[in-house]
Amino acid sequence: MVLGVAFCLIWFGYINYLRGFGSFRLPSGTPIASLYAAIPLAGVLIGLFTIEQLVNGITRGFDHPEPPEADRDVPAIDTSIQPRVGL
Repeated sequence: MVLGVAFCLIWFGYINYLRGFGSFRLPSGTPIASLYAAIPLAGVLIGLFTIEQLVNGITRGFDHPEPPEADRDVPAIDTSIQPRVGL
């Protein structure tokens, strides 16, 4: 699913990027395509990250168990109700 979205960002973002050369920003006169270039670039990065996650999952396994409870750095807080005395 994520690879499909990445492909759509690349494909349609590139089309939008090419159309951006017909409009210009004022007062610099630079094409709007300079702004639209980020869309296909984001699609490429999303696709690369997804492929990396798939390769790591296939080679090392997708299951990442939680660390055991004994290795917690933060001590547990006692939330039990304490009886009040003297009020």
